[in-house]
Amino acid sequence: QRMSDRHQRKIRKPLRGGKKRRAVPGGGEKTSNGVPAVFLDRDGTICEEVGYVNHLDRVQIFPWSAEAIRKLNQAGLPVIVVTNQSGVGRGYFSEDLVKRVHTKIALELAGADARLKAFYYCPHHPTAALEAYKKVCRCRKPETGMLEEAAKRFGLDIGKSYVVGDSYRDVRLA
Repeated sequence: QRMSDRHQRKIRKPLRGGKKRRAVPGGGEKTSNGVPAVFLDRDGTICEEVGYVNHLDRVQIFPWSAEAIRKLNQAGLPVIVVTNQSGVGRGYFSEDLVKRVHTKIALELAGADARLKAFYYCPHHPTAALEAYKKVCRCRKPETGMLEEAAKRFGLDIGKSYVVGDSYRDVRLA
């Protein structure tokens, strides 16, 4: 199946810098010998954008997602999902549901021999209804907290990595 024009125009942009140095908390730079990765947005990139995914039945993986991820796997690139999930903070669904959605996506893709290294999500929002999630944070895209956490955990070079997404937030992340 062919992708629609809307989905062919996904953002594919190398992340900031492209050098072997990265900023570290507290200022300064640190040399990184890590590997590049591909960071994928979830809704609108891997899965159909359906608004808030407040039930497992709403998850609709695009038919081309598995093939694309499998090709990235074959190229030796770790593929990591980074997604804002403010519906948690707004009280629309639980973090448990987000984890179950991610498990469903990972299993469905794995059945097509497409592997995701990890999922990172931000449940926060500055105007969240639930006080525990009401904050400005470093993990909400376009901030880079999720990427930095993945880089630390997996030894990645963010400067040589790519982000693929469907929104301006994703472009600003790059």
